[in-house]
Amino acid sequence: MVILPLASLGIEYALVPAADLVVLVGKWFVFWAVVVELGFGDVAIALIALLSVYRTDWLPPAAIVGAVSAGLAGLQHVRNNGWTRLESIAMASDLLVAAVAIPHPIAG
Repeated sequence: MVILPLASLGIEYALVPAADLVVLVGKWFVFWAVVVELGFGDVAIALIALLSVYRTDWLPPAAIVGAVSAGLAGLQHVRNNGWTRLESIAMASDLLVAAVAIPHPIAG
């Protein structure tokens, strides 16, 4: 949790030597802390989804988490202006996953 923030800080400082080091330290340590935390969340969501294949009683909680995560990501794409081709594909797949996942906790 030190190497990536320091490398990012060093690169930006090399590109903009007049930058405030205190601001750069805060910027890059906060950025990488958030990225790491989001990565752990993604791993946890993927794990519960994988385990729900073998533990079918886990399907409703996995479906809730998947529907919320994909649905919110899809809605964020909807809010963006000027969709690119890739963003349109991501939006459609996120909303499709949410639509497929929503009925499982209700039916289960």
